Amino acid sequence: MKLPLFAYWYKTFLLSVAMFIFLHTHAQINSTSPAGTDTTRTIEIVTANSLRFITLADGTELQTLAGNAQVKQGNTILKGDSIILNPLTGVAEVFGNVHINDADTVNTYASYLKYLGKERVAYLKKNVKLTDGKGT
Repeated sequence: MKLPLFAYWYKTFLLSVAMFIFLHTHAQINSTSPAGTDTTRTIEIVTANSLRFITLADGTELQTLAGNAQVKQGNTILKGDSIILNPLTGVAEVFGNVHINDADTVNTYASYLKYLGKERVAYLKKNVKLTDGKGT
């Protein structure tokens, strides 16, 4: 079934608006570190198939990334099927096919990760594996 011309343009318009919002928020997330702060402690969004913002009852705003989600902090890259990020506290929770790559030398895998960005501490659960190229 062929879509009417209006429906085609409407879908194209909505996709363009969504991409603009994603790119605009992505730029804001990466550039909103106050002067004098350590940018290696800021968790940056690298990629995801979808990005949503959720505001909790207490006013906390969370960012949810789904589908090939990837964030980074300094030289550390966190990947997973989905990620919930609290930019205010620097806490990230990664779900499914978790992969941490630390400066291209150490690779860590798990099913679940809770990452405390300010402390640079990772808590891993289920199917945890660490490899440095020499041993596993």
